[in-house]
Amino acid sequence: MRALLFSTGKRGRVAESLFLRVHHGEQQTEFSFWGMGDKDLVRGSGLFVPETGIATNHHFNPLDADELFVFQPGIYSIELVAKLLGRRKLTSLWRIPLQIPDGAFGDDITPDTAVFFNWSAETGRYVASVESRPGQPPNSPALGTDRRSKPFYLGLSAAQPFSATSRLPARQVGQEG
Repeated sequence: MRALLFSTGKRGRVAESLFLRVHHGEQQTEFSFWGMGDKDLVRGSGLFVPETGIATNHHFNPLDADELFVFQPGIYSIELVAKLLGRRKLTSLWRIPLQIPDGAFGDDITPDTAVFFNWSAETGRYVASVESRPGQPPNSPALGTDRRSKPFYLGLSAAQPFSATSRLPARQVGQEG
């Protein structure tokens, strides 16, 4: 996911770590293996967030490699959570609903197929598109693998910047705007 993080404080803030909480029905999964970077992916190990902001790509995977997370068609709630330096409690930066389309998991999906979400300013929500991206290496960490179907990638482009200093109002699943 590409995101702009900024601080409302003049001296900035340090995010010790970032992770995603993915909610689907009664299931909640934590994607806490964090990597970041625009060209070279590096393991997330803290990030200084200045007042002017920092925009980069963030990659999240579950820690438990033995337990495969399988996206199914339906509504998901994706929450970006930060552990900020000097705070004991975790800070929820945002929570958004995403609809995984039914056609994303057909028999004709190929290893270079991805589900991308782009912000629609007109509708005030993320819109999914299933795209083929030839050249994506089959063993890329960006690809998830469903043993019952084919590999896929879930991409997200951030709609708005996220403040690392205060919790933004969370959007609930089904709520738009």
